[in-house]
Amino acid sequence: MENLAQAISIGRGCRAAAGATFRTGRLSRAVRTAVEVVRPLGDTGLSAAVCALFVHSQKRGNADREVRGRAGRYVSGEEVSVAQVQTYVHQSRSVAYYLRPDLIPRTLWRHRQLIGQLTKRNLLLRYRGSALGLLWSLLMPLLMLVVYTFAFGFVLQARWGLGDESKVRFALKLFCGLLLFNIFAETASACAALIVAHANYVKKVVFPLEILPAVALLTALVQGLISSLVLLTGIVLLEQRLPPALAYYPLTFIPLLLLCLGLGWFLASLGVYVRDVGQAITVIIQILIFLTPIFYPLDMPALQAHPQVQFVMRLNPLTVVVENARVTLMGEPGQSLEWLWLGIVTVLSLIVMQLGYAWFMKTKRGFADVI
Repeated sequence: MENLAQAISIGRGCRAAAGATFRTGRLSRAVRTAVEVVRPLGDTGLSAAVCALFVHSQKRGNADREVRGRAGRYVSGEEVSVAQVQTYVHQSRSVAYYLRPDLIPRTLWRHRQLIGQLTKRNLLLRYRGSALGLLWSLLMPLLMLVVYTFAFGFVLQARWGLGDESKVRFALKLFCGLLLFNIFAETASACAALIVAHANYVKKVVFPLEILPAVALLTALVQGLISSLVLLTGIVLLEQRLPPALAYYPLTFIPLLLLCLGLGWFLASLGVYVRDVGQAITVIIQILIFLTPIFYPLDMPALQAHPQVQFVMRLNPLTVVVENARVTLMGEPGQSLEWLWLGIVTVLSLIVMQLGYAWFMKTKRGFADVI
């Protein structure tokens, strides 16, 4: 009881001193993190332990074991692990707290430098050891475009519509759909085993696990943007002009990014508790690629004869993203974007993102017990 009273006293002092300094902007990043973590804990012994864990770590460098021991003695004489601290923090917060619309952008902005560093590392590791290095990120979509043009345009003699259309134009429309779908597929596949692959971040260090799906998404997005550059170059060479609606092309990425981020949080959490998620996602992606109008137009005669099927397909956010991206880059004269469907899909994707984040933050407290 005496230790607990001492802990409460020290915790109040730490919070008061840290809060006063926090307002002047003179705190280091580690201590600012301590302030944000300790504030919701209230007058508990563990709040002092958290302060000790962060503040002494900042002063003493790598003395992790000693720091945990010192923080733990403030509470009950036992060591307080990082996982226990994280569990306590997230147990004390409700689902409504994580559904706040300002929380996700604040979290991502706070950790923007770390997200950028991890994304850069992922891109470098992808081509590490190869002779061409990052040049492969440009060569791969270029080679894919050449292969699609040859296979579908010259070998299969495929056409997008009933009219007279060049073989290269068909390949470009196909490539446009695939590059957008690949952003979704790569993010979903990576997130399914994301936390398990970074188990050391869960057990050994204080790390914002919620940024890992954002890192996976950015890694896939960089490759998608490079592929978009290759696609745009092909369109300009074919039509001898820039697409008139090119300025709207970035708008089609908004629902895609929101959807990928939300599903990434869902899958990253489920992958910890259900290890079959990775295999299931592989099958689902293979099914989705044929349910999304990538190899065929949504207004093809077979689908126009069944408007109910068209409506259901439009509820797939990937369908709306792919169709409108094609309009911005290779649309016919007078063809406009489907603003209503873009708005509906954006709202649905935003809801998925909010629910995915709340699910991840409430379930992450059990990661350390499962991994």
